Amino acid sequence: TFLWWSVEPVEGEFDFRKSDAYVKQCRDAGMEVLGVLGYPSRWATIESSDAIKKTSDLAVRPERWAIRDLAAWKRYVYATVLRYKDQVQHWEIYNEVNFHPPAAAATYAGSTADYFELLKAAYAEAKRANPAAEIVLSGFSPFAERAMPTDLLAMGAADHCDIFAT
Repeated sequence: TFLWWSVEPVEGEFDFRKSDAYVKQCRDAGMEVLGVLGYPSRWATIESSDAIKKTSDLAVRPERWAIRDLAAWKRYVYATVLRYKDQVQHWEIYNEVNFHPPAAAATYAGSTADYFELLKAAYAEAKRANPAAEIVLSGFSPFAERAMPTDLLAMGAADHCDIFAT
């Protein structure tokens, strides 16, 4: 519901109506919300190569492509976390992001290093918007690229998340 393509379909024009309704429904039911950040609009992506697109049926979708503009990513993260700072305290940066090359690019077409840059930026912007926010490192699938979680930890990901989901 907080997915980038949904809340900022046009660059600089945020539309939180779907997210607002979702959060209200969850809160009315007495539930906490884990917000997932990621999955950009086409305008914010680098189109994947044909070889990457052939790795998965999902890899052809623009929201699975790599992000072209870190400043736009930061703006999206900050605006989203700020809007829900009193309602959503936990934010996951993508989900099962290890579905990326060299495995099937079903979630994200960027590299582990690319994701690490997104994680660092998201952590900083989310904390700027809501210092109490807890950032969850992407959950990882056992059916995708398995080295990514340990590679991220070796890069220093523990300094840019509050919760490590495996």
